[in-house]
Amino acid sequence: TPDVVLPTIRKIIFVHSCFFHQHDGCRARQRPKTHKRFWNDKLDRNVKRDARVRRQLNRLGWSVAVVWECQLKDIERLRRRLEKFLNNKR
Repeated sequence: TPDVVLPTIRKIIFVHSCFFHQHDGCRARQRPKTHKRFWNDKLDRNVKRDARVRRQLNRLGWSVAVVWECQLKDIERLRRRLEKFLNNKR
């Protein structure tokens, strides 16, 4: 489920947890050492679902941005990124 939907400009923003959505290159992505099978299955499903949903939304003409939890630390950089996303015609 998107966190922000802007239907008039067909833009969607997801705010993802780095752990639960497995942000590439992020330290918070590290998988637990216990209950490995459970966590691997769960996290792999999340990543596959995220990719599938994003493809579906793109096919339907929506532009999609993902804001990662760790990106909330640098608000100015995030503001510039979201401004660029929202002002981009596609």
